Amino acid sequence: MTKTKGSWRGIYIDNSGPEANQITFAEIRHAGSATMAGQETTTVQVGRRGKLSMTNSLLDQGKGNGLEAIGDESELVFDLNTVSNHDGHPMVVSTHQVENLDYNTTMINNGKPDTQRTDVFGQCRYRNTHLGTLVFNLCKSEKAFWIRKAFFMI
Repeated sequence: MTKTKGSWRGIYIDNSGPEANQITFAEIRHAGSATMAGQETTTVQVGRRGKLSMTNSLLDQGKGNGLEAIGDESELVFDLNTVSNHDGHPMVVSTHQVENLDYNTTMINNGKPDTQRTDVFGQCRYRNTHLGTLVFNLCKSEKAFWIRKAFFMI
């Protein structure tokens, strides 16, 4: 396998059963050769019934997005990770996954610096500012989540 973006497809997690799959202290690089279950290539994709706990890991040099978790029944714990050097977004997540994103994850040097939230109302995009603060503005309301500062306004 070559060490270039898109050398392999990526990791797809679905139908996990009662226990979440765990990825800890891993370096996942050079994924994104083709789509797995979505419309865009992704390094790690959590499917509709997938469960993932990812901590202390690196997603790097991906040809598409870093992490995708948009399934209605999916579960995600995402803490102390780094998502870097992807051609796409660092993360694409559904509304119900927002509370599972921590303030310790770093997202740097991605082609599309916004984190994208997808829900039943359509797609919304959010800014990743120079301070690393993520601001999630819901499509249908004025409520906001300040993820990186670890405080939520509902």
